[in-house]
Amino acid sequence: LYDGTLLDAQGNPCHKLMIKAPPESTKTSLVRAWLLWVLGREYVEGRDPGVAYITNADALSSDQSDAVRRTIEQANHPIDEADAYYSLVFPGVELAPDRRQQITGWSIRKHQRNDDTPTFQAYGRDSHIVGRRFNTAWVLDDLIDAADAASQTVKQGINRNYKSVWSLRGKYALLVA
Repeated sequence: LYDGTLLDAQGNPCHKLMIKAPPESTKTSLVRAWLLWVLGREYVEGRDPGVAYITNADALSSDQSDAVRRTIEQANHPIDEADAYYSLVFPGVELAPDRRQQITGWSIRKHQRNDDTPTFQAYGRDSHIVGRRFNTAWVLDDLIDAADAASQTVKQGINRNYKSVWSLRGKYALLVA
């Protein structure tokens, strides 16, 4: 990390990231911290962020979405000192009062009022995602669960379906395996 920009080994800006680690090694916690950083940074730099978070099941993606949303909500309505830190680092980032806030899809207050794209949308890998534009980040978090790992055909199908996300979509792409 240099001056807020992730760099590759040659010192060039890096926008495609991969976290590969064994199960139960805090990958999801790292992803949550990274998502909060990306959302906050984009917002304070004057951009309206849009993030798609995709994992192998709807329930898992909803849990992650809810955790990120609650962090932003608690930062603006702190219960204790620790809750307020996010709003100190990223002032102005707050849930949009005029938007419907759901666990799977929610919005922060936007710079451009006419933008109705959610700030954060969570999906299970089998959900219908076509037609959505998320300009900031696409996160593919453990798309292949333990049951699917045994089938080479299923793994190849999942990889084929999401290959374009990795190469074409958003400012950042994060693959977690």
